[in-house]
Amino acid sequence: MKKDIINKDIKYTDKLVIENLSVYYRTEKEVVKAVNNINLSISKGESIGIVGETGAGKTTLALSIMGLLPKETGKIENGSIFYDGKDLLKSSELDMRKVRGDHISMIFQDPMTSLNPILTVVEQISEVIEEHEDLDKKAAIEKAADMLEMVGIPRTRMNDYPHQFSGGMKQRVVIAIALACSPKILLADEPTTALDVTIQAQIISMISDLRKRLDMSLMLITHDLGVVAQVCDKVAIIYAGEIIEFGDIKDIFTNSKHPYTRGLFEAIPNLHKKMRRLKSIPGLIPDPANLPIGCSFQDRCSEKLDICSEKKPDMKGSDEHKVACFAIDKVVL
Repeated sequence: MKKDIINKDIKYTDKLVIENLSVYYRTEKEVVKAVNNINLSISKGESIGIVGETGAGKTTLALSIMGLLPKETGKIENGSIFYDGKDLLKSSELDMRKVRGDHISMIFQDPMTSLNPILTVVEQISEVIEEHEDLDKKAAIEKAADMLEMVGIPRTRMNDYPHQFSGGMKQRVVIAIALACSPKILLADEPTTALDVTIQAQIISMISDLRKRLDMSLMLITHDLGVVAQVCDKVAIIYAGEIIEFGDIKDIFTNSKHPYTRGLFEAIPNLHKKMRRLKSIPGLIPDPANLPIGCSFQDRCSEKLDICSEKKPDMKGSDEHKVACFAIDKVVL
């Protein structure tokens, strides 16, 4: 049986709430400001897409929730992460081991390196089950075989090793491990990286179906707005470690406000419009070790105002649609 380690008498029950989270990587040479004052919440059964370029801080956000930041360099500078009433950032390592896999699970980016090459896939799935549930080895293996079938792999292959599977099949095994103990929240970090397009579609469809079947919350980290449109209820656009626009999926897709968000949409091919070249956002994401004063997007923005280089814009708007941008302050959200 699952062990209930959560104090349900405290606020924020039945959801994940991130408050004012800042995460830095400190080395002898520099301080990398990977995540900067992020606020976000995920309610029961909700699915949220986290969209941004490489280096925007998406993976660091997920690792912070899981308590898996590199011990030598990664540090939570500020903030709280509440899960079902308890601040995970104040939890002991023992308590976090009970949370991981049982309450919150994560699908890591690269299925090729996420699996142990010297253990069979059924051993790797059953290991998670034995850690969190009151089952003997035989029962855990039986449940692990059931998990393989749930993700579309015949139980006859349960004693195979990772090298005997294709990339798409390995990702299915990784998903089976993540879902083995029926977590309340699933963090999926670029779950289709390194897979071909047809396999990507299968994996995304499977994650969406399993989320609904198991009544899980989902945080999907990706750079692909098309994937977010298929799977998510809400989307957070992240840039230089900050959420710059957040809202319901339909609102963001039909009425995006931030110049960066609009730039992302303009870079997507449109089958209904004739165009010689796709538009691109000029410049590069700023160095997180040397972020500018003011808005982080200012050097790439065609709508820059004087104030943009002096202070950071606050998030404004309703719960359905918020944006941080001085240039659209006069636009009714």
